[in-house]
Amino acid sequence: MSAVRSFDSLGYYERLTKAGVPEAQARVQVEVMQGIVHNYDEASHKEFPSKGDLAETRTTLQQEIVAVRTELQQEIVAVRTELQQEIAAVRTELQQEIAETKHEILKWVVGAALAQTAVIVAIIGVCAAFLLQMH
Repeated sequence: MSAVRSFDSLGYYERLTKAGVPEAQARVQVEVMQGIVHNYDEASHKEFPSKGDLAETRTTLQQEIVAVRTELQQEIVAVRTELQQEIAAVRTELQQEIAETKHEILKWVVGAALAQTAVIVAIIGVCAAFLLQMH
């Protein structure tokens, strides 16, 4: 977008000559001002993007956004899959540990029951021997 679209060179020339500036000097000043305006106008075109530039940038950014979104979705799927595999592995490990713990508990319960039975049998035997001695 141009900051200065036109320069009224004739109006500028007339104002200079009416103010008493000689015609030759007024012409030179008009030419110099036209050059300044032209250079400024060209410079402003270089500094500001055109609608085409903006459209191209928008298209590029939209494509990059789509690419990043796709990449993120793929990474999310990969992480989700990895987490599901890890959860399955932990679940299997826990089930094995639970089964082993059940087996250990069962061994201890059976051992304790056998020991308790042996103690009871021994007590009965001692009591029976004691009772037999008393009679």
